[in-house]
Amino acid sequence: MKPAFVFLFSLILLSCEESLLKGLGEKTSSENTIEQNLIGNWENQEYQDSLITLHPVARLSQDQYGISFYEDGTLKEIKNSGWCGTPPIAYGEFYGTWDLSPDSVLTLETTFWGGEFYLEWKILEITDKSMIYYLQRSESIYIE
Repeated sequence: MKPAFVFLFSLILLSCEESLLKGLGEKTSSENTIEQNLIGNWENQEYQDSLITLHPVARLSQDQYGISFYEDGTLKEIKNSGWCGTPPIAYGEFYGTWDLSPDSVLTLETTFWGGEFYLEWKILEITDKSMIYYLQRSESIYIE
């Protein structure tokens, strides 16, 4: 009876390993996969209703939107550098930080031409070919 109880108890603990590790602050394998695929340069935005798709690139262009995610939690964006959004658009480099939550929400804190920008992207899918997300929250803080 005792060996059966130990076996059953061990089986229960092993089945809860992901939840236990998550509770201890360890990242789950799915979080690590998202984060590993996230690191790098992304551009070539495509829109379909509220979904946005980005594609990985070797290097960011200086004449279209792009974002780079670095392993240390920092980011660089190439985006509109002025208040006017009609062509010709001037692009500039802006910097910030990113953080990935266990529920695949990517929080971005960055700057823009008028101040600070806070965004939440809900990542629906990320592979070595594309990232699909939707904008869950955005907040602009203008600084004079």
